[in-house]
Amino acid sequence: MNVKVWLLLIGSVALSSLAQLLLKLGLRGAGRLELSPAGLAALALRVVTNGYLLAGLAGFVASAVFWLIVLSRVELSLAYPLVSLGYVFVLFLSHFVLGESISAWRLGGVAAIIAGVILIGRS
Repeated sequence: MNVKVWLLLIGSVALSSLAQLLLKLGLRGAGRLELSPAGLAALALRVVTNGYLLAGLAGFVASAVFWLIVLSRVELSLAYPLVSLGYVFVLFLSHFVLGESISAWRLGGVAAIIAGVILIGRS
């Protein structure tokens, strides 16, 4: 995998991770959402009136565009496992932006993910 494809792949994962953060920020104070007609209507209204939610959805679209470019150039069995880097990005974004805690178990999991990505990336 050449540098350009790596950058596109990391960009896709980073955009998806950022989109998750934006969605969480947009839902702060919203309470629990319900999977019902009324709940979905409330969610739709919240999405179109909340910049964080709109930006999060746009981040997913941009991530998908990058991902399509990656898939056109790399074997799926190589590219898809690297999406697990999203767990790493989200863990640290959640800690630094949302103030969520990071346990030793989570750090151990992140270390395992990074080791796996290195092994897969070398193949």
